[in-house]
Amino acid sequence: MSDFEKLSEIKSNQKIVVDKPKGELFKIISKLQNDHKIENVFGQVRCNFDPLAYRSEAIDFPRLIEDLKNKYGLAFETPKIIKMAMERDKGIDVKLFHDALESPEGLEFKHGLIQYEQEGDLNELILRRVNLHSQNITIALDGSTDEAEIILQKITADVLDNQGLNSAWSVFKRHIGGMNYLTTTNLDLGTDPLVMFSEQMKSYIHDKVEGQYGNHMANIPMHGVDNYQGDFIFKCSLDSIAFNISIFDKKSGSQDNFEFRLDSSDRRLRGTGYLTITSRLKYEDHMRAINDLIQSLECHNN
Repeated sequence: MSDFEKLSEIKSNQKIVVDKPKGELFKIISKLQNDHKIENVFGQVRCNFDPLAYRSEAIDFPRLIEDLKNKYGLAFETPKIIKMAMERDKGIDVKLFHDALESPEGLEFKHGLIQYEQEGDLNELILRRVNLHSQNITIALDGSTDEAEIILQKITADVLDNQGLNSAWSVFKRHIGGMNYLTTTNLDLGTDPLVMFSEQMKSYIHDKVEGQYGNHMANIPMHGVDNYQGDFIFKCSLDSIAFNISIFDKKSGSQDNFEFRLDSSDRRLRGTGYLTITSRLKYEDHMRAINDLIQSLECHNN
């Protein structure tokens, strides 16, 4: 039985509503789906907030764990700090949950399932992980960041309600310091990704990497290169490109680094145009970025 089949056995009473993209974004996504077979693979959102937004000392952790299991099918991953105490003391001190919540590891939940409605259609969404920390909540799922944000709001409400606090998102969001996103999609560029390089670079790849130096990268027989060179074909294809974007805050002095990646991880598809693109963008911005990339390639080819 597959993971999804196992998850489908979970009876979830949670139902959310996700709006379909509209207007310009709808046209962009439709074109990418029709012309480039784009599919969303993974979405993650992390909400960073003021620790005073919580009353962590008031959290009923056993009840919270049970609630998340019943509502979303989420399985609690026992943190290392609690495992060690259980092995040592043969029991659990509730204070350890507070310590875990404030530790870098946080409280980790995995393998959940939730139903959502989209213009009358009922869909199921796999939650890969939910991490609760004293200063942030992370939601990762097989879907878009739009879906992840809605589930973030619901789980945040569950955590606040557990503490006896106002669980309205409109109240909680005043404490949010920032939101981080991650989106991964698969698509077919429709052309060899090497077209993204300049003519000078493509010439170097063809003449030097594939030609002059390619045979020197192979396992060379002891009797020398010349005797076997004609038996092989050398082909250079794109494996991955990673753009690193650094952001420096002049006021606070803080710095963050983000990646925009293009990967061709399946060896059978290298050179065909099939890529996995990962960015630290929310879903709609990620789709626009891919659309801009494809338009740039089309203009270059024309």
